[in-house]
Amino acid sequence: MGYPGGFAPGPLGVATAGPSADAVVVVAQRLAGVAQELDALRLRTAQLDGVDWHSVAAEAFRKSLDDVDFRFINASKQIGAAVELLGNYAAYLRAAADPVTGGEVCWRANPGIGPGWGGNLGTSRVWPRF
Repeated sequence: MGYPGGFAPGPLGVATAGPSADAVVVVAQRLAGVAQELDALRLRTAQLDGVDWHSVAAEAFRKSLDDVDFRFINASKQIGAAVELLGNYAAYLRAAADPVTGGEVCWRANPGIGPGWGGNLGTSRVWPRF
């Protein structure tokens, strides 16, 4: 849900600058879709390795497929890490905007988020799965 000027209601109705938690989740979902598309492309290019073709050019082609496979895997892992970090950020935004706590985040109640939430490189999943 968008808010005028990019501001989202914060604790006790006070406007806070920055994206809403829902907007961050949407970006995470889109990135997760990109990672899935990369994985699908990786599977399709892996099928080319089994083609009955024997020559110097075929060996060079298969070697280039190995490089492409490595790059797809690497990109997919990096996108997956970004998705997890965005999920942690969305959880942080939700906790910070919680009217029950008055915007005071209780780090013990939300492991994996807090002042160093980006430092865990996405190893902690604390947001609701989308």
